[in-house]
Amino acid sequence: MKIKVLIGFVCGMLLAGNLLADEQSHRQLAEELMVTIKIDEQIQEMFDQMKEMQKQYMQRAGQSRNEEVPPEVLEMQEKVWNMMAEEMSWDKVKEDYIALYVGTFTEEDLRGLIEFYKSPAGQKFLEKGPELMRKSMEIGQRQTLKIMPEIQKLTETMRQEMLRKTMETPPATTTETKPSVKTNPEVK
Repeated sequence: MKIKVLIGFVCGMLLAGNLLADEQSHRQLAEELMVTIKIDEQIQEMFDQMKEMQKQYMQRAGQSRNEEVPPEVLEMQEKVWNMMAEEMSWDKVKEDYIALYVGTFTEEDLRGLIEFYKSPAGQKFLEKGPELMRKSMEIGQRQTLKIMPEIQKLTETMRQEMLRKTMETPPATTTETKPSVKTNPEVK
């Protein structure tokens, strides 16, 4: 009996060791992919692009209302973006990204992605990625600006409707009183 328990224990330890080795291998592949695609640079570049586009958007919005964006607003916006960039820095999100890729892709998938991104086509895709992202964001921004007047109308209509409903709804009472009727058992 003791031999069976000992054999079971040894087998369990070997299996656990293999699982840990597999997990470590999977994690290393995910980390290699992150290095290959230069995700730390991508994150920084994405933040820089979004920050610049937001600044331009604010300035255009002010111009459309014939107003200048106050420097304090632009300063605050800069501080917010800097805080976000710091919080989303590669050092702070690296482990989360690796876990995300390990949970999303098999080891075989990661090997294939690494092979692709190391190829000339993959390198070209990485090189052109920021430009594609910027142009995609510009398309979205243009489309949003086109419908902005409609969004503002919808927002105003909704605000007016909510205001109307609050004006129509009587205040709720906390206690409801009903007239009490006392009956005298002697009166018929």
